Amino acid sequence: MRIGFIVNKNIGELEKVFQWTSSLGFQAIEVSAAEGGIADPARTQPSTLATLSKKYDLKVVLDYFGNLLDQNPEKAASAANGLRKALDLASESGIEVVVGSCGKFSSKLDENVKRYAEVYPEIADYASSRGVKIAFEIWPGFNFAYTPDRWKMIFDAVPSRALGLNFDPSHLVWQFVDYLTAARNFADRIYSFHAKDTEIISSRLSEVGITGDGWWRFRIPGWGSVNWSALISVLIERKYSGIISVEHEDPLFDYEGGLRRGLAFLKNMV
Repeated sequence: MRIGFIVNKNIGELEKVFQWTSSLGFQAIEVSAAEGGIADPARTQPSTLATLSKKYDLKVVLDYFGNLLDQNPEKAASAANGLRKALDLASESGIEVVVGSCGKFSSKLDENVKRYAEVYPEIADYASSRGVKIAFEIWPGFNFAYTPDRWKMIFDAVPSRALGLNFDPSHLVWQFVDYLTAARNFADRIYSFHAKDTEIISSRLSEVGITGDGWWRFRIPGWGSVNWSALISVLIERKYSGIISVEHEDPLFDYEGGLRRGLAFLKNMV
């Protein structure tokens, strides 16, 4: 396992970002391959990513988030085309994983699963042909498959091993899902990992309940409710060899300060 972080700020050109990442002590980096992203396939040569990866000894993961299940055919086709470009860039750069969204078609679960089963066999075959795996983010915002029962549905619908999960315990904590059991049960489908914590603010929760707001917030690893030693133990036990990417959305720390704290905390365990 290598510890990296997700580049979610405009912090310079590609090589400067790699150089800065290495200087902080990270061993990996996760960059956007969307249009306009830091590794936009339209303006990023595979040789560039491969060279920078070797030069700074950083393992790379690409991100591409698009809704392939969009009800608008043009938007869905555009998202699928963007994902193919990201897969091409990954394959030609020696990158193993693209993190993305499984998407959402409607508010009805059965309709989402049906549409997913129609769309993703071709995408899974394409990813497999390029030797790259797709890891679905589990945030409810733009995915219908955000809990273990739904993960089972999508993997039953399209069994291809090219499709897996980007595991992020922070999204399970505030849903009161047992993230340790989920990690154990789906360990063979975890292809990427976002290290983000969630703090439950009990005093606020007792006032507003789970339908209220302000009773939870994202934190840097170690500053929330996640039992990191137990969770990392699951990854070690199940021989996870991918990247652990710190995702900084903590409102209490500045960007670099939060990343440094996240790295220091995780280095004691990995």
